[in-house]
Amino acid sequence: MYGPAERLRIAESLSEIVVCLGKYDVIHRDFRPENIMIDADLNPILIDFEFAISLSNPKIHEDRKIRRNLKQIKNLGGNFQDDRFWWDDNVSLGKVFAALEIFPEAVATINTPKRNAAKKLVWVGRRNTRFDRVWVKINNFIRSRLKNKKT
Repeated sequence: MYGPAERLRIAESLSEIVVCLGKYDVIHRDFRPENIMIDADLNPILIDFEFAISLSNPKIHEDRKIRRNLKQIKNLGGNFQDDRFWWDDNVSLGKVFAALEIFPEAVATINTPKRNAAKKLVWVGRRNTRFDRVWVKINNFIRSRLKNKKT
């Protein structure tokens, strides 16, 4: 359907979406191919914010069930609960990239749920300089978020 250059352009745009949401403390939490639409100009549109939450504004989603269970959702990350939210969309983004076949054998792995988990994120597959720049941008943003939380 899309050639390699088009898929890379879509992947870069999706990266920007995750970074933008992160700047506003919004975690989508359902970031997957089924929730991404592509318009005629190859611009991805993220849909279905049913499970989205905000770390800075818990009222972003008015669904009582989500608000009532927010503490339970946070506990999924144990002592690293805030970090867990940031990795939620980031790891999902890696799965979307794999579905786009940016790297046919792409696998994102996180070895341990520590605060420095960004350093342990590894891509297995062919390297692509343009894609690497996008991935580095995402990781740098997440590292800065984690660093700011420590202070």
